[in-house]
Amino acid sequence: STPACSFSNIVLSPINCDGEETYSLGIDFQVQSATSIFFDVYSEGNYLGAFQYADLPIVVNNFPARDSDYDIITICDNGNNSCCETVEFMGLDCNEPCNIFNYFVEAHECDDQGLFDMYIQFEQTNGSEDGFIVRGNGIVYDTFQYSENGWYTFGPLVGDCETLFEFIVIDLGDPSCMVATGFDEPICCIDNLECELSNFTFGVAECNEGLVGINYSFDFTGTTNDFYDFYDDGELVGFFEFSNEEQYVEVESNDTGIYTFTICENDNPACCITNSLAGPTCEGSCTIGDFFIEAQACDDDEFFEVDLEFNVTNPTSTGFSVFGDGNNYGSFEYGETFYTIGPFEGDCSSVYEFVVVDNDNPACTSNFLFLGPICCEMQECEIFDLEVEAIECIEEGFYLVGIDFEYNNAGNAFFDVIVDNEIIGFFSLDDLPITVEYPASGNPNDVLTVCINDNPNCCAVAEFDSLHCEEETGDCEITNLIAEAHECDENGMFLVDIAFTPNNPGEDGFEIRGNGTSYGTFGYGETFYTIGPIEGDCETIYEFIVIDLSDPTCFGEFVFEEAVCCDPDQCHISNLEAEIISCDTTENIFFVSISFDIQNNATQFFEITGNGESYGAFGFGQDSYTLGPLNADGETFYEFVITDTGDEDCSAFVEFGTVDCFVSSTEDVEQSFEINTYYQYGELHLINQGQHKINSVEIFNLNGKYILGHENLGSEKRISLDANIPHNGIYIAVLNIEGNFHSLKFIIIE
Repeated sequence: STPACSFSNIVLSPINCDGEETYSLGIDFQVQSATSIFFDVYSEGNYLGAFQYADLPIVVNNFPARDSDYDIITICDNGNNSCCETVEFMGLDCNEPCNIFNYFVEAHECDDQGLFDMYIQFEQTNGSEDGFIVRGNGIVYDTFQYSENGWYTFGPLVGDCETLFEFIVIDLGDPSCMVATGFDEPICCIDNLECELSNFTFGVAECNEGLVGINYSFDFTGTTNDFYDFYDDGELVGFFEFSNEEQYVEVESNDTGIYTFTICENDNPACCITNSLAGPTCEGSCTIGDFFIEAQACDDDEFFEVDLEFNVTNPTSTGFSVFGDGNNYGSFEYGETFYTIGPFEGDCSSVYEFVVVDNDNPACTSNFLFLGPICCEMQECEIFDLEVEAIECIEEGFYLVGIDFEYNNAGNAFFDVIVDNEIIGFFSLDDLPITVEYPASGNPNDVLTVCINDNPNCCAVAEFDSLHCEEETGDCEITNLIAEAHECDENGMFLVDIAFTPNNPGEDGFEIRGNGTSYGTFGYGETFYTIGPIEGDCETIYEFIVIDLSDPTCFGEFVFEEAVCCDPDQCHISNLEAEIISCDTTENIFFVSISFDIQNNATQFFEITGNGESYGAFGFGQDSYTLGPLNADGETFYEFVITDTGDEDCSAFVEFGTVDCFVSSTEDVEQSFEINTYYQYGELHLINQGQHKINSVEIFNLNGKYILGHENLGSEKRISLDANIPHNGIYIAVLNIEGNFHSLKFIIIE
């Protein structure tokens, strides 16, 4: 047989005072063998409303408080007045003033970083729904909502062996409601730390002029000295300042290539760490590079000398010799900028060979270079068919010029480009034609001269049409600013990449600011910039503003849509969305659907507010929540705020904007419906004259409260619905017809 209707596991949760004599009450329970989809709520015989079992848990607003230690609630099945349950419970006394008492504080154990957390506990009556703050020593330690168990944890604080900590609890709604205490002695965590060096690692080791250069890093905790000593195979290399950044040191190379290093805290031989690496042996690595030769001008006897330059690394002797074509052109000591050898005959046919060799190490040589033929015969040098053409502006005051010419008897492999008696470039004849940067004069025509290198008598001059390259400077702009957060690290911090497009910026760079913090100054030119670390506190909506240092009115900004949450245990609301589900063009009202995700909620209930109004408290667990009817006046800028009733810091908001319900062709659809009710049969009849396909229907009262709903109704002309609507009055039906929403009013009169 079917068991009798009954209620069990009733949970009553007083939330906040609504006024001096009423408060919000959370209700949850289980029901067996209900005869209706609704249940009724009474307080001492006073009817407070009907609610759907499917909406549990629910919040009843304006629940009347009794002038007694306990309040009484009665819950009845809507279809069976004999199926009721009455519960006596301790409600809220909304007339008594706030009181905080039985205050207790305790410090947790120090951690390895010299920090500790605080534990406080107290009892309170009639505290503000805004919660309370904990202050002390001139700072705010944290803000909390009152909890049922009355204990709270915050920190970490620094156990510096000096500070006498004080802790003051202050109600946010009534600052006169407070309690204070403190410690008689400082908290000392330093004695608990022992010096420890760890994670001694190396980067790439490379030779540098006979020495071995090494990048290294290590971690350190509990040090009492600012410096450490660095040893190479037991020999002190030097002492350096502790740093979390990568360090660099150079040591003498050895024959084995195995290097053993030790780091000790300065003046503390008991705190050390040792590690080894396989590195290079740098002795004997003599090299000669960057070898360059150039012929001087011919003398009157048709001979020329040669200048040579090079760089030597780790020479094995004090000097070198120059060879070529089986000849030794002389020995020299290292140290000069350049060397001159010769003379050589400029016979217009010989090609000369040159190589540099270390005097004690034949394996240490330069590459071979060749010079010639050099023609010193008295033939006149000439430049002809010089062509110069302005191409395009490249920056303010400069443009590109193309140069080409023919020549005879150059006597040199290079030529100079001259503007206003100043050489602006030195080029090889083999590279013709060439392109050079030309300083614009602003005149209609510019002049350019080319001369064979070291021969001022072999030149040509060209006058050509110039370009005007004065930059039209516009106003500074910062555009396309974006910010992207990195993954959180183990300390609850994250980095942020900033990218943007600057137009006409100043020369002093820019600053990145946000939320009252400066993240530093930077120079323009990078693709993106990384700042941080920043605390992912699950509360702060971070903003990032790029400000030009030369023009503070030139800036761009980017704001994260929601807080970055690095604490997996903290309450967090995300993916908040609001969507119009119906707009009544006749009454100019609309309904909106609210949906969001919640993690680690503090209670089973939340409140929706906006535009200075509270839309009520609701229970978590539904995919979406419907609000309405709201005034679609085209002027009110709607916003919706979701707040966990047990944690006011756990909230999120969405700016919805204005709404105006324009009259459209949907009127024809709405006019094709008629709703009739026959309550002697407990059914609601929908007359579908146009036989439209109806996806769903939802019924609301004029206060916007959801009453019931049905899905997949089809396209029949007459549709009958189960409709246990508890009261007479005007109701609104919201119809989903092939993805479009339509609203209709109807009246129920028993």
